Amino acid sequence: MALAVLAVAYVVYRFSGSLDFGGISLRLPDLNFGKFGKSLPYLFAPLFAVLSEVFRRRKAKAARELWERRAREEGFLRGEENLKVRFVEGGRGSVKGDLRLTRAAFYIVDKSGRRDTMRFVLARAVDSEPAVLDVSLMEGSAPEFRRVRVTISRAATASGFALEFESREGEAWWSSLRRAMGKSTKAGPETELPTDPERA
Repeated sequence: MALAVLAVAYVVYRFSGSLDFGGISLRLPDLNFGKFGKSLPYLFAPLFAVLSEVFRRRKAKAARELWERRAREEGFLRGEENLKVRFVEGGRGSVKGDLRLTRAAFYIVDKSGRRDTMRFVLARAVDSEPAVLDVSLMEGSAPEFRRVRVTISRAATASGFALEFESREGEAWWSSLRRAMGKSTKAGPETELPTDPERA
């Protein structure tokens, strides 16, 4: 915005030598725009950073509004804020976000807005949709935490991956996901992997 104002002012100055504001004429001094032009590249980096931050915040706001609308439509079951989610077994990387569970899907909402909201259906209706295939519970990094592993299936590519997150409410997440998938929770959560080979 600032660069646009300067550009307009420069054009007006070059053609008239002064700026006119509602009858008030302002005579500009003889400025050396050549030197100013050489410094423009250094202004682009902060300007780009500001615009990127504005875009990121708008994207994050739009994602949250979309999630809230879907939650109302699908029926909200459980949520938790600011959890680190790791992608394993076919997936790579991690994201810090908010987890949401509805009667229809499991969501990961990236707080930074760098990733689109991830949606994993609980009962596949369309073959191209990634779906929750299984849920297991494991020991966490501390006694008060449990690690939840969610296995995701991609039917369209006959492949899948898993994601993991630690929570003090790990067992509640396990049972809520199982119920939403229509699976029994009577046997109780089983600790299938006491330790993660990747962390050993």
